[in-house]
Amino acid sequence: MPAVLFAAILCVGLWLRLAHLDAQPLWADEAETAINALTILQHGVPVDHYQGLPIFENTLIQPWPGNPEYEFKDLSYSKRGLAIYHGWLPLYATAASFRLFGVRPCGEGCASEWRLSDWRSRTRIARFPSIVFGMALLPLLFVAGRRIGGSVTGWSAMLFGSLFGPAIAHSRQARYYSATVLLSLLCAVLLCRFVDNRRWRDAVLGGLALAALFHTHLLSFALFACFYGAATGWVLWRQFTVLPRLCAMWLIAAALTVPWVLATGFLEQAVSIPSARNYLLFPQDVLTYAWLKVLYTLLGAAGAVGLALLTKKGLGYPARQRIQFQGIAFWYCLILIWIVTAHAIFLLGIPLASFFYERLTMLLLPGCILALALLLTATARFLSERHSGTLSASLTFLLVAVVPGIPYPRMEWFKWDALQALQPLQHLAANPQTRFYATPSDHLVLSFYTNLPVQSVAPVRKSFLNGYPHTVVILERHQLEVDDRSPIGWPQLYRRAAGSGVRLSEMEARELSQKLAARALSKSLAERGTRAVDVPGAIPRFAGAALREYELFAIKSSQRQLERAQQSPIFRGFAMGEWEEWWPVFFYRFVEPDARRGEHLNYLLRIHSADIRLFGGYWIGYVSPTPADSSKDDTRNRHLRSFLLRD
Repeated sequence: MPAVLFAAILCVGLWLRLAHLDAQPLWADEAETAINALTILQHGVPVDHYQGLPIFENTLIQPWPGNPEYEFKDLSYSKRGLAIYHGWLPLYATAASFRLFGVRPCGEGCASEWRLSDWRSRTRIARFPSIVFGMALLPLLFVAGRRIGGSVTGWSAMLFGSLFGPAIAHSRQARYYSATVLLSLLCAVLLCRFVDNRRWRDAVLGGLALAALFHTHLLSFALFACFYGAATGWVLWRQFTVLPRLCAMWLIAAALTVPWVLATGFLEQAVSIPSARNYLLFPQDVLTYAWLKVLYTLLGAAGAVGLALLTKKGLGYPARQRIQFQGIAFWYCLILIWIVTAHAIFLLGIPLASFFYERLTMLLLPGCILALALLLTATARFLSERHSGTLSASLTFLLVAVVPGIPYPRMEWFKWDALQALQPLQHLAANPQTRFYATPSDHLVLSFYTNLPVQSVAPVRKSFLNGYPHTVVILERHQLEVDDRSPIGWPQLYRRAAGSGVRLSEMEARELSQKLAARALSKSLAERGTRAVDVPGAIPRFAGAALREYELFAIKSSQRQLERAQQSPIFRGFAMGEWEEWWPVFFYRFVEPDARRGEHLNYLLRIHSADIRLFGGYWIGYVSPTPADSSKDDTRNRHLRSFLLRD
């Protein structure tokens, strides 16, 4: 029976992680991982260029004097051209998945067949290693839970980990998140085993796990290096004869990390990366995460109070039961130390460009799952010692169903039709002199899927763009949010038309939705003082009301995004009228954003001579065959050839 239950939990966890894995394309950070992995297939190590172009991922700080095209280098790569901002273990895992399933890197001048089936396949392949790491976490949760609270806690931890929203979300992205959670828990388990048994095997495995965590996520490594250091002092104080084993553990970890640090030039580059701690506001930034996750904060506090009461003498509990609660309370306190220490290391060590509170969830996730499993076990034993297993499982299902999860932010997720809408650009790639640019970090996604050599427009010199004598294509994506539930989504238009006595087919409703999205985008561009795009054809009266409702909907949505962005210190002090202005602030944060956005944007002059095209209601594309005439720098007085490209 236990084996059947174990297999059932694993199957449920696997199904939840695999379901609709390719429903959405990779988002920008996932595409970054995928491209790094493709460079490994080309060069054996993750390097700073792909398709003949330098890779740009991070905020722009480091000048690139002497380069006629690029004003900046990217801090994500060392002076030796190697990736140092992210650990290599997840990158090599993704590269291995690509090699195993036949995904090949694209060299200069390669072409794409733009097949949606291929894109979906590449998406699943890129995310496959995270699924493997996420599934390996589940049995490890069982081992850890059984170690700290008995078999009931082990089953509860495994079941909760298989169903918990954040654990699932971390396991479905082509990033380092899943591997970090797994290796963090592995380090914790091996450290506990070594403290208890002081065996050579646990010392060797502990050193290997710590080194693997270093090559996955540096902040998590720093967290467990602190724990390993504290455990070293504790064990030596109790039994000095284990010194050789401790030395072996640390030497193994050092031997697998220090040569990499020296070979990649990590230290000389890392000192240039701005840390978030210099830009935080105290005490509010310390408390923000607890407030954002207030339900879990209250649950954890209630658990601490409850365990304190259950372990107190004189409340009528049998001594045997009180001792059980004391054991649970001990481990619960250690996990709270884990949570508090991880929070402190996050605040002190996270780079400013990566300071988003949701990333703290990754450091806390294993400890939080174990803490919740301990609370569920304690509650079940308090209610009935005999039926504690059944009650613990029931409480786990109840907690998952009632308490909202912490979904990992998907930021600016693409849609498949948004990518396919760009297919008319493919013919422009036949000319090797054509330059493709996109607002960051969309260029990473476009490069991965379309194989077009798309570069971020942010680091490019204004003088280069203004003087480049060949065709330049610049893509801006706008957050129109035209899904089925929006006021101009096709189901809403279909119902509005029926209510007005107009009969529309589904295809007609979809075409009308696209036209309204294009009109909304055109109006938004005109209000920003740039360009309006002519969208031919009249719209029905009922659709006019929907369009006005949608404009209010889009404004409110943009404001919500801006409010969330202000939680990150990288955006503080810079006014943004709409969400599309986020990227000049983020990427130019340390090089005077106000002098590089709006009327000072580096590609503004180039688009004055461009054909303006709308692609599928998602993108505005500027196709500029020749540089603009600077003597005619008034966009409102120029004749624009504009047209709409539908799917």
